[in-house]
Amino acid sequence: LVLGLTVLVSGFFDAVDGALARVQRRSSARGALLDSVADRLCEVLFAIGILALGLNPYVVCLFLALSSLTSYLRARGESLGVASAGVGLMERAERLISLLIIISVYELAGLATANALLTIVVILTGVTVVQRFLHIWGRV
Repeated sequence: LVLGLTVLVSGFFDAVDGALARVQRRSSARGALLDSVADRLCEVLFAIGILALGLNPYVVCLFLALSSLTSYLRARGESLGVASAGVGLMERAERLISLLIIISVYELAGLATANALLTIVVILTGVTVVQRFLHIWGRV
């Protein structure tokens, strides 16, 4: 329950902080850097949380690696002048929603079902990595 609430609250603040900064015309390079670092730190903490629930550590590690690659590809693409926001099935919001679903399923249906769902999320996140890579590759 605590992990699910933490994911939900952090996702809400992640969505609101950047939008608020843009509306107030207070967005900055430092703010963008801080936001990106905070997002990666949260993903690591969420991975530790689902490890603590007992989900398959290999699948959790793959989730974390592919999630990081998805974010890295977006940042690297932008540094090369290629926007990749909106490219791929599992952007950050989808991954956070998936984690909420997995945590809920864990509570309701147990570990085996949660592991199966996490495996599906890992596969879809892997597809996103490939989609983003090909998108950027084709534009540089």
